[in-house]
Amino acid sequence: MEKFDEYQRHLRYKYGSHAFALLTFLNFLNYMLSRFTDFQWVESREMEFILINFIAISYAITMYVYHGAYFKKHQSGMLYAFGFLIFGLVNVFELISPYTETLSEGRLTDSAAINASQLIWLFGSLAYFSRFFVDKRRDAKEKKTEE
Repeated sequence: MEKFDEYQRHLRYKYGSHAFALLTFLNFLNYMLSRFTDFQWVESREMEFILINFIAISYAITMYVYHGAYFKKHQSGMLYAFGFLIFGLVNVFELISPYTETLSEGRLTDSAAINASQLIWLFGSLAYFSRFFVDKRRDAKEKKTEE
């Protein structure tokens, strides 16, 4: 973390703690659902835990990327974002592929859960591109108001 400035470190700690709180809440909610309603949404309990972890990780990484705390100051985020986008789209196509059994008896299968957990790359790239376009739009608006 030595290559990150003070503000980036602050954001990483902030959204990391938010992700931990989200992880705690989702695990508690999953426990309550399974305990009192006998509800299971993935074929195995282990895969439920893995998917809940990936939800929290996806949140953290998406917020890091959007707020500029994921890439170091000297890194080109655009190049990484395109790589993440390609990798994420490959996983989306695997997820919706007719050869991947997504649901079985109303539950996500383990293979679909693994592909869904890899969508973290797509979320990161979409966060980068949305921030890029928001910044461009804001700069254009500021330029218009200055004129």
